[in-house]
Amino acid sequence: MKKTLYTLLLLLLPFLTPAIQAQDVAIVGLDGTGGSNGPGDEITFVLLRNFAAGEVIYFTEAEYSDSANNFQSEEGHLTYTVPAGGLLENEVVRIFEDGTDTFTVQCAGGTAVHVAGSGQWSFFNSDEMYAYSASNPASPWSSITEVHCFYSGSETPPKTDQEINNDWPNGICIAINRENGVGPMAANFNDESRGNTDLATLQNTANWTKSTEDISLSCTDFTNQMIATALPIELTSFEASLSGKVVLLDWITETEVNNEKFEVEHSTDGQIFTAIGTLAGEGTSNETNFYQMVHAAPEFGVNHYRLKQVDYDGTFAYSDIVSEEYRGSNDEATAYPNPFDQSVTVQFPSTDNVSSSPSLRAIKIYDVYGKLVHSERVSSNAPTVTLKLPNLSNGTYFLHATNGHETLSTLRIVKD
Repeated sequence: MKKTLYTLLLLLLPFLTPAIQAQDVAIVGLDGTGGSNGPGDEITFVLLRNFAAGEVIYFTEAEYSDSANNFQSEEGHLTYTVPAGGLLENEVVRIFEDGTDTFTVQCAGGTAVHVAGSGQWSFFNSDEMYAYSASNPASPWSSITEVHCFYSGSETPPKTDQEINNDWPNGICIAINRENGVGPMAANFNDESRGNTDLATLQNTANWTKSTEDISLSCTDFTNQMIATALPIELTSFEASLSGKVVLLDWITETEVNNEKFEVEHSTDGQIFTAIGTLAGEGTSNETNFYQMVHAAPEFGVNHYRLKQVDYDGTFAYSDIVSEEYRGSNDEATAYPNPFDQSVTVQFPSTDNVSSSPSLRAIKIYDVYGKLVHSERVSSNAPTVTLKLPNLSNGTYFLHATNGHETLSTLRIVKD
């Protein structure tokens, strides 16, 4: 019997931007009957995982080029930003076009704005729509990091040179036959199909209402993990254990079927999870396989972990959540409370304190894009310092403490 051990070291790097993963978003409604410049056009989409406040999803009607892995023009790119407090898996969001390049977000809330520098936004004729993520908010069309969903208003899937699955094999493709073959179309995934939904159900046009006239897109949430199904593996154990300053994550499978990979996800509250590493699966196997990941920078307090098991066809499922508490050590800084509200206290290690020849520490806080949002100097004699941060928006930040010539501590803090 083969026993294989896989190990990966997970490091939380400064300025790491939370990345949306494939199959995190699925388009479930589109109404292009409002005209070429609106108003009246709208789109609905369902979230396939929990989203933290401030995370961004992009939408566009521009054509995708798989040879260049970008959108062929700057036509109509829209930014949707998740509201304060975040959103939960299965929630449906609706964006309504009030007028030319003005939008209202309904159902779950949030904000939607036209990306400056892109062409005029339009749902007109609903010929195609993409949901994607990007690394550069100023030009998302040329900095794609994931294409999540492609919606086609014609009876055929994407053209050969627009095939997103060549670059993003986990992307969801939905081809809805245009009603009567001509004219603008409205289509809505039926409410009665929103329970126990799988990918085949979503892609089946029999489960969609279609019209060439205006229809009301539904805000009804989904009632299950939608694309996720039971794990197509026999997972005999999944454990988290503290080893010094790191958390060891170990799991064992006895059988695997079409298992492409495991993604390990991490959370500090047990609700909002972020992917922190990936290990390849064994495909199809009837032998025992041992996997291990090392989370090299756990958060102070309780850390929660889960496995996202992904098949070759893009379907996925989650394991149960395991947790481990980390209380730090005497030679590293900690921050509390974390998440924080108006202020956060930094506890410095005793080895950083200077009892003679007092000097200053520089503390700088950056957002996830690397932008400096706060800076101050504090006495190096102080074992703790409380930072008042009432003006920071909710979200994730990275705190760096230096003594002028070297970094003493790097901490991930969250304002909630």
